[in-house]
Amino acid sequence: MECLGCSKSKAMNIMNAMKAAKVIEKVTGLGAGKYKFTKL
Repeated sequence: MECLGCSKSKAMNIMNAMKAAKVIEKVTGLGAGKYKFTKL
């Protein structure tokens, strides 16, 4: 949200789109809301 300068719902839509496109993946063991970029 802060990096993009947009609302929470817009940021969530962007994150969901990146997850669906397999650009990012969830990181386990570090708490909620942690993601990393996948290797292409």
